[in-house]
Amino acid sequence: MIRTRRTISASAVFLASLLAANESGPLLAQSGDSQYHPPRLVHNVAELVALAAQEPAPAQAPDTSELTIAVLEGENGVNIVKKKTAVKPVVEVRDRNKLPVAGATVTFTLPSEGAGGTFLNGSKILTVITDSSGKAAVSGMHPLGTGAFKITVSAAIHAHTAAAVIAQTNYLTVAAATSAGVPASSLPATGGALSSAAVGGIVAGVAAVAVGVVAAKVATGSKPSGTIGLGSGPSFGH
Repeated sequence: MIRTRRTISASAVFLASLLAANESGPLLAQSGDSQYHPPRLVHNVAELVALAAQEPAPAQAPDTSELTIAVLEGENGVNIVKKKTAVKPVVEVRDRNKLPVAGATVTFTLPSEGAGGTFLNGSKILTVITDSSGKAAVSGMHPLGTGAFKITVSAAIHAHTAAAVIAQTNYLTVAAATSAGVPASSLPATGGALSSAAVGGIVAGVAAVAVGVVAAKVATGSKPSGTIGLGSGPSFGH
């Protein structure tokens, strides 16, 4: 008996046994025929074993020979110095096939002087590694000075590089931006109206005061009465 030196997977052995049975005898009986042999998928057992032993082709790596940087957020951003608000850039690094590249090193650089700002780490240079979707984002910026400026962006991986520029403008106040013709849709929220969280906090506070007053009235045997208003707070009669 000849022993093979190659280890064959259980699935390959199972398929080989089926094929061997198919070659030696009928597997199915068909109406009107005494025997029915299904069509053979491969020529012999040796061919099946060889196919099963083949390793799958490795996944194709991104072709980074021609990198590009797509600016997703931050282009023409409007920043307000007094409000300390700034539009945070987000970019995507892509290969020559327009597919996202993960693991690329992306560097954002603010101007060394004049209008611009600093990143949250206090520096004018921020380095980020692209995520699985090829994206890199600035976590935050502090605008400094007024006027137009540009953020330079560079990406590098496997000795290949790409560059891009993001244009933004700093205004001292929202009013200054409005006077310069900046559309309202490009301005940060101006405030003035209460947020839902703030309104919820006020209502909860008023309710707590009301419950306390009612409890005190009940304890003394008095009949509680009064009104509650968001503007002036709760008012109870004696």
